[in-house]
Amino acid sequence: MKRYPLYEKAINLLYREFEENFKVVSGSDYHEAYMREKIRHSMQVGGAGNGILAHEPYFQGKEEWFVETARVAILLHDIYRFRGFAVGLKQAPKLTMVKRARNCFLKQRILTTF
Repeated sequence: MKRYPLYEKAINLLYREFEENFKVVSGSDYHEAYMREKIRHSMQVGGAGNGILAHEPYFQGKEEWFVETARVAILLHDIYRFRGFAVGLKQAPKLTMVKRARNCFLKQRILTTF
């Protein structure tokens, strides 16, 4: 697969998010394993997505920027999991995932009630 600058930047961003947030969970075997699984999962989905993009008729003949954008979206589909998991551990370890999402949406003003 030919790599393009945007895809390379996305890979770098993904690994930077992983590394920065891995520091937060360092010391906990469970949390470290979770973070490692998330980066592995992201790369596996990126690889599978590249295969789909190469063989899916919808993407045949599309401009390269379009296909490249899809590649990046596939690769980064879970990027917030690293920060969300690490921040959730630091700030509110007893919150459920739904409450964490609600708090995030309210804080970012994506929702006003939940």
